[in-house]
This record gives sequence, C-alpha cells and structure tokens, in this order.
Amino acid sequence: MLRFGRRRLGYLLANQQAITAYDTVTEPFNANRSALVAAIASLKYDQKQAARTLKRIQADRQDLAESLTALGFTVAKSETNFIFAKLPESAPDATTLSRQLMAQGVIVRDGTPWGYPRHLRITIGKHDELSYFLEQLTAILKQA
Repeated sequence: MLRFGRRRLGYLLANQQAITAYDTVTEPFNANRSALVAAIASLKYDQKQAARTLKRIQADRQDLAESLTALGFTVAKSETNFIFAKLPESAPDATTLSRQLMAQGVIVRDGTPWGYPRHLRITIGKHDELSYFLEQLTAILKQA
C-alpha cells in the first residue's frame, strides 16, 4: 500500500527452483542494492530499532485485520508485513476496488492476476497510512 513514496525490503530463503519461479513473477517495488546494504547494516547494528519496528508491524497488522473483519472481510492469517483479505459480498470486485482506492492515493494489490478476483493484498505501512486506507475503504464500501 500506500500513498507516500517509500522503499520496501524483503528476502527469500528457498531452493533454487522456488527462487527461479519467484524471479519470474517479481512485482514492482523491489529493493535496490543500496537499500539492501542499508537493511543489512540496520539489522546488524540496530537490533533495538528492528525489534521496535517488528512490534509495530505486528500490532498494526492485528489492528488492520480486526478493522477489515468488522467491515465484512475474511482475513487470512498472516505472519508477514501484509494482509490478504477476501472482500465482503457487497463490495465491488478487487480490480474495481483497487482502482477506486488508487484514485484516492492508496495502493493495494488486486488479487485477480493470482486467480483471486475477490481478494486484496494490503501492505502494513505506517500507522497514519493505514488509517487513511481504512477511511477511504470505508467510504467506498458505503457507496457500493
């Protein structure tokens, strides 16, 4: 997600076949070498900050899952920095909803290309970004 420019970072530990498959479908927003070096340094030299960040992501992920559930979404269990959620029956399809959110400056991933036309992938961003996302999502769902 989101409406502010930012870099994302992650890594994959897997066998070569899985890595090759991953590389063929890698999406935008991949990290560059500078971001990777900075991330390694951060993890190596600032464990306290890494722990605080992890705790914040976990709390915001839980809050977001609860908010989405209250809106009628079905939220898959997640141990990542994102949530994969099935839309309520009354909501438009994922492509329509993701486009409507994009028009409000919110980026979420439409699950349609993966065979899930009623699902969104929502990154756990900054707290104020998640609040903005929920405000916009709620407004769109009220119009549906």
